[in-house]
Amino acid sequence: FEDNKIEIREMETPDWTPDIKHSKIWFGSNMGNGSIFLGIPGDNKQALSETYYFYMLKCAEDDANEDQQTFTNSQTSTEDPGDSTPFEDSEEFCFSAEANSFDGDDEFDTYNEDDEEDESVTGYWITCCSTCDVNINTWVPFYSTELNKPAMIYCSHGDGHWVHAQCMDLAERTLIQLSEGSNKYYCNEHVEIARALQTPKRALPLKKPPL
Repeated sequence: FEDNKIEIREMETPDWTPDIKHSKIWFGSNMGNGSIFLGIPGDNKQALSETYYFYMLKCAEDDANEDQQTFTNSQTSTEDPGDSTPFEDSEEFCFSAEANSFDGDDEFDTYNEDDEEDESVTGYWITCCSTCDVNINTWVPFYSTELNKPAMIYCSHGDGHWVHAQCMDLAERTLIQLSEGSNKYYCNEHVEIARALQTPKRALPLKKPPL
């Protein structure tokens, strides 16, 4: 790292210990000017187990002063590193939020732990429908928002269930709109049932012209 630039050079692989070889290790560096370079390990289930995903995160606005930028990047944990929990599920880390998307107190819902689904029941590698072909051993990212797990969407039919967005033939733009909106979604197998159960709109009486 030099002058806020990244130069990747081929180097001889160190003789890592087994615990390092088989762990998911994040690494990064302060690039200055409120920017951070991050390397996130790929999932070992992928064909290339040593794949890394690289991101440059901007943690300060363009017009932020030097003190603000330094403060943004100098916050450190007071906990003993040995007592902290490692980031095992790196694919759960979100890089898409903009700095100004959380302005105001009323613009986003408060996180509720009870809203979380049990992944053992609604796991990513379920057979979501009769035509589902998502396989943990052969799956590769399809949407740009995917990293190590397939994108899923919640079907509101009955008690509800999760389906893979790719199995539903959802376009990426549609998937993003559904995830950002509050409209209920029905999977391909239940959408017709949902439409049939909808209350028809009340027909307005026809106005008879005066004689």
